[in-house]
Amino acid sequence: MKTTIEKNSDNQYKKLYALIWRWHFYAGLIFLPIIMLLAISGGIYLFEPYYNESIRDEYLIKPPTDSQTSLSVTQQIYIIKKIYPTAKITAIRLSNDAHHANEISLIQSHASHSGIATPIDSNNNHHNKVISDASQTHLTVFLNPYTGEIVGKFDESQRWMPWIRELHGELLLGKFGTKFVELAACWALVLLISGFYLWWPRGTFSPWGLLLPRLKSSKRIFWRDIHSVTGIYLSILLSVLLISGLPWTDIWGGSMHLIQKRIGQSSEPAWLPNLYSSVVPDKLTTPIGIDTVIHAINKKISQDTSVNINFPKNPDSVYHVIVNSPNPAQQCYFHIDQYTGAVLGQQCWEDMPLMARAIEIGVAIHEGHYFGTANLVLCLITALGTLLICISGIIMWWQRRPESINGFSLASAPPLPKNFNVSGNLIWLIILLGILLPALGISLLLLWIIDSLVQKYLKYRNPV
Repeated sequence: MKTTIEKNSDNQYKKLYALIWRWHFYAGLIFLPIIMLLAISGGIYLFEPYYNESIRDEYLIKPPTDSQTSLSVTQQIYIIKKIYPTAKITAIRLSNDAHHANEISLIQSHASHSGIATPIDSNNNHHNKVISDASQTHLTVFLNPYTGEIVGKFDESQRWMPWIRELHGELLLGKFGTKFVELAACWALVLLISGFYLWWPRGTFSPWGLLLPRLKSSKRIFWRDIHSVTGIYLSILLSVLLISGLPWTDIWGGSMHLIQKRIGQSSEPAWLPNLYSSVVPDKLTTPIGIDTVIHAINKKISQDTSVNINFPKNPDSVYHVIVNSPNPAQQCYFHIDQYTGAVLGQQCWEDMPLMARAIEIGVAIHEGHYFGTANLVLCLITALGTLLICISGIIMWWQRRPESINGFSLASAPPLPKNFNVSGNLIWLIILLGILLPALGISLLLLWIIDSLVQKYLKYRNPV
């Protein structure tokens, strides 16, 4: 026989379970569409390096003989200017693969269709924001650095990965969409925490339903097990991907950057070319040649790195150079004065404080290239598993929807427990999460207000 204290304890536990289930339900219902979109777009975007390599593979060159030497970059640029006299060269990628041509990004001002801004980023990829300009076309020209032969050109308006990148990071809504992505990531963490509580075994332990789905049970139990078991196995991987993606966000990322500055652990986002400016001389001075730029960063170039050089856009702009590698420890950024060749800014692994290094590693893991193919496979499994969790959640909701009500109804949510006092520990946990994840804290407050109004409305419609 249970004592009164034990019965009260069981009753309190059931009410807490119902409350957490209710919040788990609402969080999933609201943010599940965005989470699914992020899982799909993120899974696709993992293959961006392979997609770009497939484009490069269409313009392969014959490896040089022992007696062949590469043309200087100045000579290569001269060849491009001779063939495209009206074009503006914006960037060049020097390949580290003997089978791949160098890539010169340029803008032709006489075309009339949309394109993509083509400064090359720190992953050897052309994936800046999609733009539309009725008077310009953006091309990547592939040049054999040993013979000076143009082996092909690619219209950047045909490159669709930038669209996937914007979908994943901004939902194609710019800064406004970034806020929703951050909210979805924060609430996905809440779903993991609350889901872990709901999954936690109570009573007699059995692997079925906890570690293995009950395949021969009813459909409702089957899908519940698929939902919970998949979530448990992916919880650590999904948490890592969610947290490592937060540095890109506005609220969390901006707050973290401020904290890093305060404690001396920040490193400026060196991939932004507008951090530095060239000193424009009083007298007419010829800008330095591109070979001088390469000489300035030559010590950082190796067989494992490619080099991306973005040309100055204005008289006071700089050369923005990226010595590139999938390994953050081998990657460097340089800002070089276009008149003097002076290195105005440099950020390599040894220049970065510990916290900045940790964030860089997290970013590389998030993008699926920190520890090679295994990294990509784990990220892909997590993306596909997240989709399975979401789909099974939809099926579970559909199975328990109220049949007597046409259309959507809040009554399909677990009922709010009556006469339940939230414990101090739970309140402190919510406050802690709200502080660590500011976007979550703001949305929690709004949802609490909405839920209270809904309960009042339901009481008004259904008075006891």
